[in-house]
Amino acid sequence: MGLVNAIIKPLLLTLPFNFNYRPSTPAPPQNDNCTINLSLPVPLLQAASSYSNAFEGHTTANGQIFHQKNFTIASRTLPFGTVFRITSLTTGKNVIATVTDRGPYSHFDIDVSTAVFLALGLHLTKGWDWVTVEVVPKKD
Repeated sequence: MGLVNAIIKPLLLTLPFNFNYRPSTPAPPQNDNCTINLSLPVPLLQAASSYSNAFEGHTTANGQIFHQKNFTIASRTLPFGTVFRITSLTTGKNVIATVTDRGPYSHFDIDVSTAVFLALGLHLTKGWDWVTVEVVPKKD
């Protein structure tokens, strides 16, 4: 945690990104015409929150049933079915997860299942963390 507070956060504040940007619409259309360029060679910096337990067993935006034990992501902009490597800036751990839902409808960029959150070595009591998200290339 000391490394994050001492080095990484000040570096992030010097980057020319608008971290307060939020899309004006809550979700893209159902046809999933997302605007994220997945060919970017650099990971996306995202504020990730943990899914609420209230969603357990509910149907996600892509039609699957949500379970906290699955390695899944909800995003307003990342395309359904895309596999991503999520890396915690706090712990340095990473996991592989798939976009299956739309949201979050809060000030966070993505929601991750409890399985992802715990595999990243994060504490549920905090409820969120800075992560990087990068596409895992498909194997032919």
